[in-house]
Amino acid sequence: MANVRRPGMRKHATGVWFVRWGGRDHYLGKDQGEARVKYAENLQRWAEWQAAAIARRPRAGPVRMVSDLLTEWLDQILVDAGEKAKTYYTAHSGRFRDVAGRMPISAVSADLLMKLKATMVQAGYAARKVNHDLKAAKGFLQWCEDAGPCAQVKLRAV
Repeated sequence: MANVRRPGMRKHATGVWFVRWGGRDHYLGKDQGEARVKYAENLQRWAEWQAAAIARRPRAGPVRMVSDLLTEWLDQILVDAGEKAKTYYTAHSGRFRDVAGRMPISAVSADLLMKLKATMVQAGYAARKVNHDLKAAKGFLQWCEDAGPCAQVKLRAV
């Protein structure tokens, strides 16, 4: 976030008055009285620059829910890989949808996948089933990262 504090007028070691904003120094002159007049003008330019910088900031989009993104991902799998792949990933993403479906995508982490894995192992699922479900969840999160709706999730440890 940009610094919204008003920049102050300072005296350089060479005796020149200046103000720093926008990543550079704006020199006002050696005479303090003249520097104060230029400083007031400079503050007006700084305020305009600050307003433009705030207007350029990206706005936060709507909160994306995991269940909605899973549906988009499965539709994309149908287009990319066909009906058989969609059926596979639909079947193996169900438990992940049950755990994380009502969460915003920003709340999903590797810890959530570790908990899903531990729950499945504790419930007695075969290792093959656990691995297939984790593969589906990891594929979904990788797609989310590549498509842009979520930040990178460190999946190597899962």
